[in-house]
Amino acid sequence: MKFHLSIDAHQPERVAKSLAWICAGEAYPAVEPGLWIVVSDDERGPAIEVRPRGEALQVPAAANGFAPFSMATHLSEVEVCAVSAAEGWPAARRSRGRFHVIELWIENRIMIEVLTPQMQADYVAACTPQARRAA
Repeated sequence: MKFHLSIDAHQPERVAKSLAWICAGEAYPAVEPGLWIVVSDDERGPAIEVRPRGEALQVPAAANGFAPFSMATHLSEVEVCAVSAAEGWPAARRSRGRFHVIELWIENRIMIEVLTPQMQADYVAACTPQARRAA
């Protein structure tokens, strides 16, 4: 479970507002210049920090253009793909074995997985300790 993620973007405000739309959250400018925070409408308070390009905290996976991050959405697959198309970001449904995700490429360089309500249900069913042992 992710509670906080930092990524960088060429257009932090635009990226933050699009991610906020997808996760039914809100995007706010932060104290640091150019930094935006996306806060989800989730009782656990997860947040995504979107920094200006080159200023994100670096982890080995991020250096390769991947963010090891999945996020839930209330939107349908069509709606998620419409947001990505409006931004010019590639998005495609991908199989992860017993469940599917939407791979969304922020600014064509950072991949996150977005799970619609049905995908979330399939994920939970496939990833319980009992289901993992049975597989």
